Amino acid sequence: MDTPPPIILMSFNRPDYLERVLVSLKNQHDVTLDAHPIYLFQDGAVNPYSGKLHAADEDIARNIALFETHFPKGTVRPSPDNLGVALNFERAEQEAFEILGARYALFLEDDLELGPFYIKTMLRLAELVLQRSDIGYFAAYGQHRATLAHQAARADQIIALNHNWGFGLTQEQWRRSAPYVEQYLELVRGIDYRDRPNETIFKLTQSWGCGAPGSSQDVIKSIACHLTGGCKINTTPAFAQYIGETGLHSTPELFTRMGFGKTQVMTQDIFTKERLTDEDIAHARTALKKYAEFVLPMARPDAKMSPAHKSDLEKRLIGTLFEVFLERPADPSGIETYRSAFRTHDFPRAAEIIARGLMNSREFRNLVHKKNP
Repeated sequence: MDTPPPIILMSFNRPDYLERVLVSLKNQHDVTLDAHPIYLFQDGAVNPYSGKLHAADEDIARNIALFETHFPKGTVRPSPDNLGVALNFERAEQEAFEILGARYALFLEDDLELGPFYIKTMLRLAELVLQRSDIGYFAAYGQHRATLAHQAARADQIIALNHNWGFGLTQEQWRRSAPYVEQYLELVRGIDYRDRPNETIFKLTQSWGCGAPGSSQDVIKSIACHLTGGCKINTTPAFAQYIGETGLHSTPELFTRMGFGKTQVMTQDIFTKERLTDEDIAHARTALKKYAEFVLPMARPDAKMSPAHKSDLEKRLIGTLFEVFLERPADPSGIETYRSAFRTHDFPRAAEIIARGLMNSREFRNLVHKKNP
């Protein structure tokens, strides 16, 4: 019988969020948490390279105290210095896969509050994932805009995993991805992660024959998963809720616009799937491939683009936004309609205009109404 996987919490400077996550983890149903090694990987306050203070000492101390209160048998791995997200994750992954030798591990950050059946669903999902070799990442936070009725009707439906929130990672995928991830980590060692060299990172992903969807460690790991034949899957039911209203990559305005605060969390044990098929993960494969091919506008400035490259990027950006907001491919007339935004605006502003246009469209409103009657 396999040893229960480690549950690893990553924390930094948001003790109020972390406390909600810890309470939700402690209140899981139908799982024996004491059987799992539970860790807190706490990043430090001052970056040794930039000298910048990124967290208050009292917040870090409170994080550790909260963890030890809720999980007195757990293990704290504090960093004396500020490592940044990438290197803090590196040491957590090494603990899970090199030291513990786990077949897979569950990673939680301080901004995903779990529903009562999150861990049970993840353990069940892991059983299915480990039967295959082509799934690297999995999660169960589901579709955050779906009603409970929609979720219940699609209890066993598998969808593509976007953000790596509350995810499981297999050791096999971690090892396959390592040659790519290590190239990235070498670029962010010895510097403040917040000052990472974006242009150099974009050139790295392009040297792999991929796009440049961003420069974060999550982006690189997703690309590496694609390049090594893996994919990322999620459940349709939302067994957890994203609560990161304020953070490194989030603002209250964005949080509200995306509707994260209105997530209807599934509180019933409804995931009973017995096997994953090629059909189940086909969309996840396609979605990850498109993601790995996407080029962030700042990675290819207008001045350096040929007309053909610019036209291709415009169409791909519009196509991606159609997939995100309307959940379908862009039709030719839609592409031509929205390309007009690029004639008078730079890429970031044009992307914002297109996104707002899609969100204000009748089709988008009908889609939201269908999911939230």
